[in-house]
Amino acid sequence: MKRLLQLDLAVKTWALVRRYRPRIVAVTGSVGKTATKDAIALALSGRVNVRATKGNYNNEIGVPLTLIGRESPGRSLLGWLGLLLYSDWLILKRRPDYPKVMVLEYGSDKPGDIDALCRLVPPNVSVVTAASAAHTEAFGSVQAVAKEKGQLVANLPSSGTAVLNADEPYVLGMRAKTAARVLTYGFSPAANVRIMSATFTGTLTPEQSVGLRATVSWAGEEVTQEFPALVAAYQLGSVAAAVAVASTFRISLGDALAALSNYRPPKGRMNLLRGVNQSWLLDDSYNSSPLAAQRALETLVAVPGPTRRIAVFGEMAELGELSEEAHRELGTRAAVGVDLLVGVGEPARNILRGAIDAGLAETKTAYFATAEEAGEFLRAQVRSGDVVLVKGSQVARTEHVVKMLLAEPDRAAELLVRQGPEWTK
Repeated sequence: MKRLLQLDLAVKTWALVRRYRPRIVAVTGSVGKTATKDAIALALSGRVNVRATKGNYNNEIGVPLTLIGRESPGRSLLGWLGLLLYSDWLILKRRPDYPKVMVLEYGSDKPGDIDALCRLVPPNVSVVTAASAAHTEAFGSVQAVAKEKGQLVANLPSSGTAVLNADEPYVLGMRAKTAARVLTYGFSPAANVRIMSATFTGTLTPEQSVGLRATVSWAGEEVTQEFPALVAAYQLGSVAAAVAVASTFRISLGDALAALSNYRPPKGRMNLLRGVNQSWLLDDSYNSSPLAAQRALETLVAVPGPTRRIAVFGEMAELGELSEEAHRELGTRAAVGVDLLVGVGEPARNILRGAIDAGLAETKTAYFATAEEAGEFLRAQVRSGDVVLVKGSQVARTEHVVKMLLAEPDRAAELLVRQGPEWTK
């Protein structure tokens, strides 16, 4: 049944693409693809009719749903029938308000997934954010992950544009995979869209939040812009990628950055939230991988002003043979600059072991089997001026820690990931 549904959706998607001919901006990467997809859509939204992937609709069913413009009916057969009939109507009717641009997230859990999505919906602009140790249980190595992500670039027509992260060697190397135009972005001096500087707008206190101020250059022009909702320098990569894509639609650097000043990261992706006892939370609980965890830790250490820096790490899933080494390495990094290190779930024990071996006092570590236990412990620990980083793969459910530490827990559905009834234990 599922296979028949996929085939039907594929046919309808093919027909929709040829009926409306939207420009396809496809985004992939081991980390940052959702945030980058959202930033691109925001940068374009004031100038073109754009639709972006909703939620995690980044596979062979989710991408067609975005093209159709409907959410998944779940297990409802009548719902799916109605959706398929609606897609037929779209194809026959030709609606004048159909989006001119689709910003689509292309996910990959196994080799061949990116190729399949490119055959389904060929990209005009391909954006690659990173290629690192994520899903290595399925791919076997970082090199294999990079090869898979690179297929998004290899599938570009010569008339297309590749937008590549100049700070990521594996990604930058993908320029050899295409005859299309290549634009690069990042902090690198060689980047076409370059982040020249990034500073905090103030100091974090119990009463005052912080954001980032950045200067971005493109085509000989420099513009400085504040981003009140951003706290991590790496988040500016999404901003720079969005500027690069916007330039292909003839949107100026100033106009793109002005639109992006309102950019807010997706839920669970490094959001600064108010916590109990006048503390602050760095909510990065959506997912985790070695690169993403390293970046999150760097952000925790960099934020100016907190009384104490507390890191809560759940496991990093789907790493296969790399798991123990990756968790220990994260602990080694956490040993410097963290006042309290909390591990959640059995694999996270290796984070604590790595930190202790690197010199962090065992009294500054704590282990809990569940996120709820960690949350209870931390509620009694955090105090005014503390900042608490919370990160973990989906299986660790570290959003429970964030919810238990929120100053306004009744706003959890508004602020946090995985709050719907389908996630209730």
